[in-house]
Amino acid sequence: MSSPCRDGSQCFTNPINGMYNCMCQSGYMGSTCYMDIDECSVGISPCEHNGLCMNTEGSFTCNCAQGYTGPRCEHLSNPF
Repeated sequence: MSSPCRDGSQCFTNPINGMYNCMCQSGYMGSTCYMDIDECSVGISPCEHNGLCMNTEGSFTCNCAQGYTGPRCEHLSNPF
């Protein structure tokens, strides 16, 4: 039996009407969880210290400004 929901998300069937509901993984949305969320354009950028946010499938990456490192550019690369 196949699920209408994207792989990795949970599919629930309403016992009363037989309709499905999908619980999406982080980074996805929509009735079947196939719509990627662009974390870079939703609210404040997740990248710190003027890092450039790049949307990826289901997530994002940060291209850090010179002098910063880390997944969100949260660390000074050379604090001394």
